[in-house]
Amino acid sequence: MKYLLLILLTFCFCQTEAQNSIFYLPIGFGISHYQAKDEYNSPLRYRGWVSNFHLGHEQYSRNVMQQSNYAYHFGSVQNGAKHKNSMGLTRGSGTAHVLFNFQSERQFDYFIGTTLKIQFSSRSSGKLFNFDGAGTLAITVGATYNNPINDGSSRWFYDGTASLPLIGWGIRPRFASLAYVGEISGFRSSSHVFLLFPKHFDIDARFNANWDMGNGNLLRGSYRWWFYDSKYIHRVRAMENGFDFSLLTRLN
Repeated sequence: MKYLLLILLTFCFCQTEAQNSIFYLPIGFGISHYQAKDEYNSPLRYRGWVSNFHLGHEQYSRNVMQQSNYAYHFGSVQNGAKHKNSMGLTRGSGTAHVLFNFQSERQFDYFIGTTLKIQFSSRSSGKLFNFDGAGTLAITVGATYNNPINDGSSRWFYDGTASLPLIGWGIRPRFASLAYVGEISGFRSSSHVFLLFPKHFDIDARFNANWDMGNGNLLRGSYRWWFYDSKYIHRVRAMENGFDFSLLTRLN
């Protein structure tokens, strides 16, 4: 009963905040430098530039900052060896966080809350194919400068977030190479496990610089950094940092 009451109070609070919020629909593209080391496929690190398309939904108020982003990354990375080998990469990711204001100072507002992150990556090179996926619940801190709900006089609005994992669920194949399918009697399908920090490590940070176009919409330039490390079965590590460019359409 007490949990139901807590859920109802949270819902009522969010509904009240929604009436005093600014909503945006961001859509855009980006480019980033991606590197990954999959100990099952190869002891070498693959790296290169990849592209992405993304869209999302955002809400800003005096007390709540909500952001969600969904992106599709694609490109080709190389191992950098004397006889180079390339590997195709596709990655889908989704991030959604709800942050609550715990302190305000002049033009700054500071937030803390939680983030739910989901990502799935696949890498292929010749007959080799491997993938990994994870869902992560993280604690997140954020800040805004010139929050538009507080100060509409400036054409620039800045915000940023950083998160640290609490718990996660990961999936990795036991045997990922298509060359082995049907040739090993002990072949088994994908395995999954419930992982705890630091066995499962997924950390990211983002900084946004938003410029008011004068009609309520925003143009945004973003820098983002992401590091992922899953130690279950065949360890895989990946890191990505790059820039995104977006148009944020105001919805109210």
